[in-house]
Amino acid sequence: MDTKIKRSDVKGFTIVELLIVIVVIGILAAIVIVTYNGVTQRSKAAEYQTDTTTIVKKAEAYGSLNSGYALTAAGADAATVVAQTATAAALTTTQNSINDTKLPSSLAYFAVLPWGTVPTYTQTLAGINASTTVDYYFVTYCATGKGMRIYYPDPVNSAVKTSDVGICP
Repeated sequence: MDTKIKRSDVKGFTIVELLIVIVVIGILAAIVIVTYNGVTQRSKAAEYQTDTTTIVKKAEAYGSLNSGYALTAAGADAATVVAQTATAAALTTTQNSINDTKLPSSLAYFAVLPWGTVPTYTQTLAGINASTTVDYYFVTYCATGKGMRIYYPDPVNSAVKTSDVGICP
């Protein structure tokens, strides 16, 4: 009786077959990760844009009720803004003093900048990430009190986008 095992009787995968399977799984994993990151970035961009739209609507409501925007009502202008975050806190408080113009508890102003000053993408992202419960936004304003511009990050393009309130040159 022959006890030798013939090569054709051995069952299993060759090393080449195993490597091909591993490479295919790696490619599929890479595709899933890239797709997930893109979806996450687009959802964050949509969230920031929705937040900004809410801020614009509330600021417009304040402007129509008070014949000017909260910055002017609070007495801030380009020459007197020294502490940008303190002014932003005052702006948030002033706007929230009227029920119809109150921002949702998850939104606030981060820093008030003179018109023409543009925060960087990193700064706008840092403002939003400054708290785990509140998204903070940069805002610039016209010294005339007729307009504001809200800045928000666009994670898809790593850029800064804006939404305007009122009219400002």
